[in-house]
Amino acid sequence: MINYDCDLMDQGRIEIGERTLIGPHCQLITIYHPLHAGSRSLGKVKTRPIKIGADCWIGAGGTIMGGIELGNKTIVGAGAVVTKSFPDGSVIIGGNPAQYIRNTDDQYSDIPEDAFKASEIRYDVKQRLNVGERVQVAAMTLLPNTRGGHWSFQGTNDAVISVSRDGSVTATGVGTAQVRLTFVQPNFEQVLTDAIDFTVSASRPTTSVAHPSWRLVD
Repeated sequence: MINYDCDLMDQGRIEIGERTLIGPHCQLITIYHPLHAGSRSLGKVKTRPIKIGADCWIGAGGTIMGGIELGNKTIVGAGAVVTKSFPDGSVIIGGNPAQYIRNTDDQYSDIPEDAFKASEIRYDVKQRLNVGERVQVAAMTLLPNTRGGHWSFQGTNDAVISVSRDGSVTATGVGTAQVRLTFVQPNFEQVLTDAIDFTVSASRPTTSVAHPSWRLVD
């Protein structure tokens, strides 16, 4: 799965293995300008391929440079810049430039099943809102420090609605928009998506009813 706002500069070959997740705002860069100023002025470029193995996870904002191979089950921390290759082995890397941090343990899941099952998409969402109204789209009850699951929201028009990480939507402007919830199970076997269309109207001003004045008549 490739999340939103990613740049894949694929002038060189890019290979991505099965069940690999790529977070939002990631960059895969296969094209280079030469260091020689004269060559750059002539518009010369060169390319190097990128190969990412199966069951990898590239965190949000990660950058993978050309000529890199990431082995199966590699996890790249958010914001990392990967400038060298890493072999198979279920490793976590991070930083700029990215360095080995630690291995993961594939024998045990690091997400409690009860916490995972508690997360759910709501299907009874009110879809017609007034500006300022807030509605809960999903019940995201994963523990704050739980690793292994991945979920995200996408809104098609942030001038109409804003989407929060607690699973709620707030109407901010008049118009129509769509929200899609994506949740990937820790074993990468299933993706649940639900598109919800919202129509937002202007808030109705509170009006006061004028009552006639009464006075005693002698």
